[in-house]
Amino acid sequence: MAVNNVGTRPRRDGARRDLRAWAIAEVRAFGERPPSYFRCADPSGTIRVTLRADDRMVDVDLDPDWRDRFGPEYFDTALLAAYRGALHDCRYVRGLVQLAAGNVGGSGASSLEGRAGAAIDVAVAAAGESGPVPAGCADSVVRSPAGYLRLVRRGGSIRSAHADTRRIGAAPAPLLCHDVLAVFQLALGA
Repeated sequence: MAVNNVGTRPRRDGARRDLRAWAIAEVRAFGERPPSYFRCADPSGTIRVTLRADDRMVDVDLDPDWRDRFGPEYFDTALLAAYRGALHDCRYVRGLVQLAAGNVGGSGASSLEGRAGAAIDVAVAAAGESGPVPAGCADSVVRSPAGYLRLVRRGGSIRSAHADTRRIGAAPAPLLCHDVLAVFQLALGA
């Protein structure tokens, strides 16, 4: 089960007249200020990723017995699931904060509800890496320093992850976490 630190409240999508008031209430539910770190785990809870509010990965935590939960052939999939979950939470909260502050600008949307829904949709789509890619952006492959992982990047976002399953199965968990953190920082900028 994924461990998310952002509540799963239903989106209103214009069901309420004052979407901004709803966003303000959502932001206030966080307390004094919105979270500055977002942590999410893969569905098994084995790999946990922490992102700062600016989408930068700052920590990777891996259970020492991860090989008992899933094999090396699923490591890259689980890692990407944890990363995208944390990224989704981060960008969703950022969209709520912008909406609550009234800083939502949209193209083609004339009402506040339309602009707000569009802003949150864009943030959530970007977290899923399914958003539009600028023309002329080619894939680039970023390899981790120890060679355990390769990330495919396009247009500033991670499209896929590929693990060297033969080598990753023998890697100690602390070294693997360090290598994963390093490759994400290389791919997305430190």
